[in-house]
Amino acid sequence: MQPVGATRRGWAATMLALSVLACPVEARSASPQAESGAWPTRPLRVVVPFPPGGSSDVIARLTATRVGESLRQPVVVDSRPGAGTSIGNAIVARATPDGHTLLLADTAFAASSAVLQGLPYDALRDFAPVVQLAVSAQYLYAATGRFADAKALIEAARARPGRFALGSGGNGTTTHFMVELFARSIGTAIVHVPYKGSAPALTDAAAGQVEGAFSSYPSAAALIASGRLQPLAIAAQRRHPSQPSVPTFAELGAKDLVVDHWWGVIGPAGIPAAVVERLNAVYAQSLGQPEVRERLVGLAADARAGTAAQFRQLITADIRRFSAIAREAGIRAD
Repeated sequence: MQPVGATRRGWAATMLALSVLACPVEARSASPQAESGAWPTRPLRVVVPFPPGGSSDVIARLTATRVGESLRQPVVVDSRPGAGTSIGNAIVARATPDGHTLLLADTAFAASSAVLQGLPYDALRDFAPVVQLAVSAQYLYAATGRFADAKALIEAARARPGRFALGSGGNGTTTHFMVELFARSIGTAIVHVPYKGSAPALTDAAAGQVEGAFSSYPSAAALIASGRLQPLAIAAQRRHPSQPSVPTFAELGAKDLVVDHWWGVIGPAGIPAAVVERLNAVYAQSLGQPEVRERLVGLAADARAGTAAQFRQLITADIRRFSAIAREAGIRAD
């Protein structure tokens, strides 16, 4: 565990070095088949930079079957967690840009690029955004019954400065930013505990190993349904219709805690435009399936497709936003 603002020097470099040893570097030119239009020629691999069970994993698997049916090729979900999502990101950045290797990214893709040092890729130059899939909000969770409500949690945090621990999905992730911003908004020191994804952070929160954790709703849905975890506050402009009793942070006096959480598909730079268009179309089509939309609504996430250009604009804007927040708050993850 580390106090907010503390650094963990060398962690990113070590984890990325291990990922390079574990994963062969692929050629950077597109295959002749992709360029000639004969695509896809083999199963698609969707890398998820988080452990199984988190929101990105859920959405990757939710869309994989429908996309595979449309393309007549299996879509394999490959979890590669660690180093603030940069291990999985690096795998895709190095992949052959033929549309067979993709990244199921979320807002952490933009957040990590704003704070992680020495990344072996450029978040804008080395990737090709394909399509946004969904958007949700960040929540603060705690074990059911541990705190009466969010106000009780805030009071407990203020009573134990520097000893009150909140978990996140990892250094440099969106939830890392949430912990930092929450600490600033309530005016006390909080211990940030980074995990390799939201799923293990929420599991420990439900078990009482940390006082709480930040995450999107899809990652927490199973633990909420089992009665082990409860949402205490939402980082949105207004309460969500699916949880009308959960207050916004603004209602609790923390007006700056509004962070949209998105998910989308990204590939390595250089994917042929025709392949990007086809991927965009089949993923957007999958979002139109009633069972997919219903599942997303049940996870407090809204389907949100659009063009590849629009998705690139969103990523660019978020990188600038998180970079500004990191400078102001002194957030770093070396």
